[in-house]
Amino acid sequence: MDEIREEWIDRFGTLPEEAENLIGLIIVKVLCQKLLVSQIKQSGNNLFLTFHPDHKIDTSILTRTIEADPKHFSITRDGKFAINRSFESASQLVGFVIKVLGTLSEKE
Repeated sequence: MDEIREEWIDRFGTLPEEAENLIGLIIVKVLCQKLLVSQIKQSGNNLFLTFHPDHKIDTSILTRTIEADPKHFSITRDGKFAINRSFESASQLVGFVIKVLGTLSEKE
C-alpha cells in the first residue's frame, strides 16, 4: 500500500483525507483477512471485532491488551472484542483500528 500511496502522491500531490481513509480501509481489510477477523462493527463509541472460529490471533495478546486498559478494551458475552473509545474523525478511527489490528497480529 505504501507504493500505491507514494505513486498517488507523485501523480496527484497531497492526498485528501478521503483518499488517505481509503488506503487505511484497504489496510484494515488486509489485516482482517490475515487475522480472520470476520466483522468490525461500530455502535456509538464502541467497536466490535468478531473473529472467525479459526482466527490467527494469539489470545494471550488479547488478554494483555484488555488487562492493560480495561476501560477501553473487553470481551463481550458473545465473544466479540470490544473497544470503547470516541474518535474525532474517520481518519483517527481508521488509524486506531490499524494500530489495534497490528498489535493483535504480533507474535509472542
